Amino acid sequence: MCAMEKSWQDRPNLNKNEQYKLAKDGLQILDDLPCFAKLTQKEMLASDVELLKWAGIYAQRPRDGHYLVRAKLPSGALTAEQAEALADISATFGRHTIQITDRHSIQIHWLELRVLDEVVRRLHAAGLTSTEACGDCPRNILGNPLMGVDPEERIDT
Repeated sequence: MCAMEKSWQDRPNLNKNEQYKLAKDGLQILDDLPCFAKLTQKEMLASDVELLKWAGIYAQRPRDGHYLVRAKLPSGALTAEQAEALADISATFGRHTIQITDRHSIQIHWLELRVLDEVVRRLHAAGLTSTEACGDCPRNILGNPLMGVDPEERIDT
């Protein structure tokens, strides 16, 4: 196993997800991605499935062993090369579909546990990140589509 469930102090006032975050820093899950490629879904710890959100990875519902990876696009900016990389990831590992979220992010569904590390590496190679795209993290930076021309804006970002 990549990670072991750690015992945490008796904290009855915290739900299990908060207890997971006390036992392990959420961003440490990124270091565990290569190990998860060797596990089956049944071998995954509930705490690791929850902490994957810090890596921008959600277990899809129903929980049938598929995941989605969410890539952040600050202010919705995306280069042609990045779009091609996303399309390639979806074609290679997903089901040839990409979702655009209302927070200027991209989601690729139907990913298996064994490919998550490779998907994250390909995102990074394209200059994209999934880190902190989900869960209890600062989410993507949204931009005003009228920035620079909106007479009411306080500052042109």
